[in-house]
Amino acid sequence: MNDSLRSLFFHTERMVYLNHAAVSPPPIKTIEAVSAQMRDVAESGSLNYRKWVAVRERARKLAAGMLGAQPRQVAFMRNTSDALSTVANGLNWREGENIVTFRRE
Repeated sequence: MNDSLRSLFFHTERMVYLNHAAVSPPPIKTIEAVSAQMRDVAESGSLNYRKWVAVRERARKLAAGMLGAQPRQVAFMRNTSDALSTVANGLNWREGENIVTFRRE
């Protein structure tokens, strides 16, 4: 990892973190954005709800652009497990079909 990428994370100064399928260290900008959002909630309650929706929709458009998708095709989920469960529960499973997972899943 080059120094410009390392500077985006706190943990890279002291370790190489490889378990990104679990809870991975977020980028510093993410920590700052979440902290700002929580401060806004603490100071204003839900008075800025429309602003929050606008931020979410802007993020949805940016993600869609990176993925070559339409914004309506992008969903934000709490975590990977929720996303995979939502997809699995939305499929029309037929008798005899299987899901293959890791033994400890």
